[in-house]
Amino acid sequence: MSKRKKLTLIGIAMLGMVIMAFGNTISYWLEQASGQLNILYSSVPINEALNSSNLSEIQKANLELLPSILHFAKNDLGLKGYDNYQKVFIEPTETTLWSLSASESFSLAPYKWYYPVIGEAGYRGFFNEKRGLKERNELRAQGWDASLGRVSAWSTLGWFNDPILSNNLLLAHGEFARLIIHELTHVTVFIPGDDVFNENLATYVGNQGALLFIKKEFGEDSGEYKNLVDRLEDIDHFEVLMQGFSFFLDSMYTSVSTLSIEEKLSHKNRAFSKIASRLREEKFNDSLRVSSLADSAITWDNTDFTDFLQYHSQQDSIHDVCNTKFGGSIKKMMTSPTE
Repeated sequence: MSKRKKLTLIGIAMLGMVIMAFGNTISYWLEQASGQLNILYSSVPINEALNSSNLSEIQKANLELLPSILHFAKNDLGLKGYDNYQKVFIEPTETTLWSLSASESFSLAPYKWYYPVIGEAGYRGFFNEKRGLKERNELRAQGWDASLGRVSAWSTLGWFNDPILSNNLLLAHGEFARLIIHELTHVTVFIPGDDVFNENLATYVGNQGALLFIKKEFGEDSGEYKNLVDRLEDIDHFEVLMQGFSFFLDSMYTSVSTLSIEEKLSHKNRAFSKIASRLREEKFNDSLRVSSLADSAITWDNTDFTDFLQYHSQQDSIHDVCNTKFGGSIKKMMTSPTE
C-alpha cells in the first residue's frame, strides 16, 4: 500500500471517529450556520420592506422609527453596532428562533453549554424547533429541569450586520426600542463566558436607554412614554418578587437536600403553588399580563427562575455603578475604557 493511500485511509478513519464522537455537535453547528445564513441572505432592504404588502402598519411604523433609535443609541448612549438593522427578514412563521435552558432539578444552578469565542452560556439556540425539543427531552430524561421557549431577538455580536426580524416590528414603540438597544449593548460590550453580566448589562441599558429615547422622541406626556413607564414599573415589581421567590426556593432546596426524590418533588410542587398564589395577589399596571403569568406559574420549573436571574440579578449593582461612577450617564459608562 502506498504511503499516500495509507495516510488517506488513516485520515478517513480519523474523520469517521471524530464524526462518531462529535457528530451531534457538528450537525448542530452546521444547522446553526445554515439558519443564520438563511436569515442574512434572505433579508431585504428597509425601503423594499416598507413597500411590501407583507408588513402591517405598526410594523412599518417601527421600521420608520428605527433610524431614530439607531441614531440615539450611537450619539446619546455611546453604543456600537448602529450599522446593523439595515435590512428586514420577513419571517415565514410566527417563530424563527428557539432557546433551550436547563437547571438542576433541586437547585437554581443552571446547566451551561460551551461555545467557541463566547465561552460558557446558560442557553442553546435553535433554528429547528424539533431539534430543540429533542435536546430538551434528553435533558429531562437525565433529571434536569429543561424548557424550550421562543426567542424574540438574535445577534451575531457584530460579526455580521444583523437584520431586524419582522415579528419584532409588531412590538409597541417602547418595547421595540428596548429590544434594539438591548441587542446593540451586546455588540458594544460582551465578556466571553459571563452571560449573566452580559444579559444584565443589556437589560439595564435597554430599559433605561429606551425610556430616554421615548421621552426625547415622543415627549413625557405622550402615551408611548406613559406606557413604557408602566411597563418598566411592572418589570421592577416583578424583579423584586422573583428575587424573593428565588431566595425562598434556594432555602427550601437546602432544607430538603437529605430527603428522598419523591419527598423533594412534593416540597417543590407545594413551593410553586405558593408562588402562583402570591403572584395572583400582587397588583400591577398590566393586570392581564400578570394574571396570565400567575396562571402559568403552577407549571413553572427552575428554569423560569434561572432564566429570569440571568437577565435581572445584577440590575441594582449596575444601576449603582452607573450612578456613582458615571453620574447616571449611560453613555459615559458604555464608552469608558476601564469599566
